[in-house]
Amino acid sequence: MAASKSKNTGRPRKGKKKATPMEQEVGKFQTEIIVFVILAACVILMASNFGVGGFVGDAISNFCFGLMGLMAYLFPIVFFLGAAFILINKTNRLAYKKLAAAFVMFLFMCGAAQLLTDGYMTSTTLTDYFALSADYKTGGGLIGGAICISTRLSPARILCARITALTSASSV
Repeated sequence: MAASKSKNTGRPRKGKKKATPMEQEVGKFQTEIIVFVILAACVILMASNFGVGGFVGDAISNFCFGLMGLMAYLFPIVFFLGAAFILINKTNRLAYKKLAAAFVMFLFMCGAAQLLTDGYMTSTTLTDYFALSADYKTGGGLIGGAICISTRLSPARILCARITALTSASSV
C-alpha cells in the first residue's frame, strides 16, 4: 500500500481559528444578555411614551418626543428589531447596510411626520420644534424640524445655488 500524502506543508493556515464549543456557547449567551437588556430599555421607553413611568418617565418621554416627535411611539420597536437584527447578523456586511438604510428612512419619517402634522413655519427655530413636539407630542421633533428647515428651498433654487458656486469657484 502506498502511504497517503499529507497536505500540510509546514505553512501556517490562513483564516480565523475556529472557536471551541465552549467559546461559541459563551458568545451566544452574551448575545442573549444584550438582547434582553435592550428589550428592557425598549419596554421602559414604551412605558414612558404612554405616560406610565412617573416623573422619570415623563422626562424620558419629553426628550424622546422633543427629538423625534410622533416617531417616538415607533422608536422602541424599531430600535429593538434593529438591534436584534444586527446582533444575529454580526458578520454580514449587507445587514449593516440594511440597518443604515432603515436608520435614514426613520429620519425621513420624522421629517414627513413634521410636514404632515404641523408643517413648515419660516419663523420656527430648532428649539421651537423641540419644545412644540415635547409639549404636544406631535410633529417630527428636532429631527423633523431640521429636515424641514434644510429642505425649505425648492430644488430649482438649490440647483441654481450649486451651479453658481461651482462656476464662481472655477473662474477664480
